[in-house]
Amino acid sequence: MSVAILLVSHQHIAAPLLNLCGTLHADTIQNCAAIEVPLDASVDEKLASAKTRLGDLQLQDGLIIITDMYGGTPSNIAQNLARQYHAPLLSGLNLPMLMRINNYRDAALPDLLDKAMSGGQQGISLHVYEDKNVTQP
Repeated sequence: MSVAILLVSHQHIAAPLLNLCGTLHADTIQNCAAIEVPLDASVDEKLASAKTRLGDLQLQDGLIIITDMYGGTPSNIAQNLARQYHAPLLSGLNLPMLMRINNYRDAALPDLLDKAMSGGQQGISLHVYEDKNVTQP
């Protein structure tokens, strides 16, 4: 199979990114699930929901949990799960990270972690364009 991936994010982040990644790849990421946490969500209910979703995944090759930002409620839920399942936790979920994960689905857990990290980091760049015709304040 492949390493299981659980995305845990604030509402309207993980599922759309997962769907977009599937659209761009013309295939969904296998053995992957998304949990989104509304601002008014019960942490205990979302934690139970996440454990149910994990029950739907094949965990024998390992598990990576990815959250949108470290320190928020979704991250706290993800940290709890990471401890319970002895899984690595990545923060900073972004589309390049998911695309890289999908490109290397058969990689072993340590290699997939490296690919996810490098994809996410390399997907962040700064481009500054100066328009000589625009007056700067």
